[in-house]
Amino acid sequence: MSGLTQGLEETLRYIERDGRRGPPRWSAPTPEQIKKLRQRVRLSQDAFAESYGFSVVSLRKWEQGRAVPEQTASLLLRMIAAQPRTVRNLVDAVRPR
Repeated sequence: MSGLTQGLEETLRYIERDGRRGPPRWSAPTPEQIKKLRQRVRLSQDAFAESYGFSVVSLRKWEQGRAVPEQTASLLLRMIAAQPRTVRNLVDAVRPR
């Protein structure tokens, strides 16, 4: 048996034993959680989207429950909830000028 085949078989056994395929996903915040977060940092939809690098259209859809944030956006929203100033400073530091 080749090393590649053996590696693939070990991976499949791990997946079957662990009961999942791929890394754990960040769960998306609910529309209510997103809106409360934005209100907690006292920003309008336009200002929140601009401050943290989101599309205002996406933010509105998330708050209205018409769309769900992708995994990366969900992670960023959770980071904002934990440390809004720090995240805003980091976004500002890497924002294209």
